[in-house]
Amino acid sequence: MVDTQLVPGHTDAVQDRRHRLLGAVVMLPGLPELNPADRYDLRLVTAAWLETDKTDATRVAYFGALQGWLAWCAARDLDPLAARRVDVDAWKNTATTTGAAPGRSTVRLRVSAVSSWYDYLAGNDLTDRNPAKLAGRPRPPDPVPTALSTQECGALLATAHRRAQELDSEPAWRAAAVITVMLETALRVSSVLGADVEDLRDSGLRYSAKGGKSGEKDLTPQAVELVRHYLRRRSEREGAPPTGALFVTTGGVRLTRRDVWNTIRASAERAGITTRITPHVLRATAVTTLLDLGMLAEAQDLADHADPRTTRRNYDARNRSAAGHARLASVLDTARDQYRYPRGD
Repeated sequence: MVDTQLVPGHTDAVQDRRHRLLGAVVMLPGLPELNPADRYDLRLVTAAWLETDKTDATRVAYFGALQGWLAWCAARDLDPLAARRVDVDAWKNTATTTGAAPGRSTVRLRVSAVSSWYDYLAGNDLTDRNPAKLAGRPRPPDPVPTALSTQECGALLATAHRRAQELDSEPAWRAAAVITVMLETALRVSSVLGADVEDLRDSGLRYSAKGGKSGEKDLTPQAVELVRHYLRRRSEREGAPPTGALFVTTGGVRLTRRDVWNTIRASAERAGITTRITPHVLRATAVTTLLDLGMLAEAQDLADHADPRTTRRNYDARNRSAAGHARLASVLDTARDQYRYPRGD
């Protein structure tokens, strides 16, 4: 429910987004009833906080954290504006829905989100305290992404494309297109899912990224044609040229992270890959390939990192016990030798 309310369609108007946000905020527990006549009503300001300087993914995550904090306060008859650090510490250590202690990343996100909310309220003179400001935030471990080997990457691509040719179905072509786009661009899954049909160009794909960045990633002509072939299969089902989201289910709904995860995992299993593959593994494969070639600047650009140290820290600290990764282009070329891209109808 949170996702549906907080993430508007790519082309939704600003007013529609605000309406969705306010609709979600009105349902938050533990806050005074909404007073639309008060410009600085607590719920109105909370909606503005969610809308300001956040990507859709951050907005959803922050809303979930705030919802959890307010529910915790309401269950204890605690006014969140009167809460103190000891309350935040007690809340952050509560068990997750699975009954297990929350992970360090979860705790850090919870506290950061709630602290951001209090700071925004303070900036609008709605509170003079931020009980989350000094609450401990565990430093998450440096990520060490797994990256596919040359053989694994080639097998994944070849298997996905061979299956698409054999089945010639919309889902099969979509799977091949998603995997290829993610490997060629190193885009985060949120950027791929947020792309619309109109974002596909002859030379690449326009995208929106973390931190409000936007741009265009290059795609090979073969990859562009692959996506277009998927769109042709989709248009046969829809009975009209596709519009809206670039990648959708056969029910016409924009793909979710879970959909992409399942697609990649199923493709990997068919390819005989035992490595645990997630969407981020495809991103890591592309970036680490360039790092292996000593191309730090290119890897930084591909990963959309403002600081090269982030690229080194996040992707250059991986396990090197296996053979080094081959060039990404060579990997793709090797895989492409095993199938033929469809041509235009």
